[in-house]
Amino acid sequence: MVFDNERDTYNPVTNYLVTYGTNTEASSPNDNAIDFLANGFKLREDHADMNDNGVEMYWWAFAETPFKYANAR
Repeated sequence: MVFDNERDTYNPVTNYLVTYGTNTEASSPNDNAIDFLANGFKLREDHADMNDNGVEMYWWAFAETPFKYANAR
């Protein structure tokens, strides 16, 4: 599943691209919603496609403007 800020410009993000199966785009307002945060993302539900017990999953987050306003030294 690939979520981006072009399909949804506000939280919760519910539209995504499917990298498995026969359909290419999907939307699920209740089961597969996430929130985009300033420092990553947050899962909103405990759905098997995103957080299944005993299944190894990988997550990546890419920032459009990482640390743009950070003042850390």
